[in-house]
Amino acid sequence: MKKIWENDIISGYCTPGTGKTRLGRILAVKLSLKYINIGDFARENECFIEYDSDLDCHIIDEKLMASKMKKVLDTCDKGIIIDHHDCEIFPKDMFKYIFCLTTSNEVLYDRLVESIHQVTNIINVD
Repeated sequence: MKKIWENDIISGYCTPGTGKTRLGRILAVKLSLKYINIGDFARENECFIEYDSDLDCHIIDEKLMASKMKKVLDTCDKGIIIDHHDCEIFPKDMFKYIFCLTTSNEVLYDRLVESIHQVTNIINVD
């Protein structure tokens, strides 16, 4: 009998700081799913085009990452939670479930200030 989440791919599609990483990790443990953080995956698989010194971050090579991610998905025998803030870099039919977490701008701003060293990354938060 198939488990409810077996071979399903779930994505957290949310603004950074809304809790998708925390929730994704909790769900992965509780439901015995594989958890993939796209930033970590891109670093481990060298999926970067360049480094943006103004934003203090790497620019992901989306085609290369999607290609390497497909190999992982094709060989995975259990459900997967993919943690990233932008689902649009993946094919539309890749995910069975997509969750979007939200929070107030005030809470989000405070979280981002705590976690990001370069405040210039926080823009348009009124």
